[in-house]
Amino acid sequence: MSDSNLIISLDFELHWGRFDKYPIEEYQLYYQNTLRSIPKILSLFERYQINATWATVGMLMAESWEEWETYAPLIKPNFLQEKYSAYLWGKQKYSIDFEGLFASGIVNEIIQCPGQELASHTFSHYYTGEEGGVWKPSVPI
Repeated sequence: MSDSNLIISLDFELHWGRFDKYPIEEYQLYYQNTLRSIPKILSLFERYQINATWATVGMLMAESWEEWETYAPLIKPNFLQEKYSAYLWGKQKYSIDFEGLFASGIVNEIIQCPGQELASHTFSHYYTGEEGGVWKPSVPI
């Protein structure tokens, strides 16, 4: 009998993975349930020694809009269709606190849980196939 492995990778982005597809106002319960579920999943993973990688975007790791702005890169994409820019979407929602945007506490729980790994795929999603996906400085360099 040979050893076998199961690889678990979880995409944990909340609304940052869906900002261009769904209105955040309509999914508050969904995000609340997600945030309540993750500690339970972590508890099960720890109990049964299940290792997992949690993939996220840096935007989710901020504690507030102010911190989000502080850590946002100076060079941002300039999509012709603005709906693909999480940065522009965030500016429109700036100062509004919705569930599903920031989860630094849950991120810390993931990091501190044995066997869990946090991976990041940039600060926000980048639509490589979209026109205008050329990076341009938002401030002079």
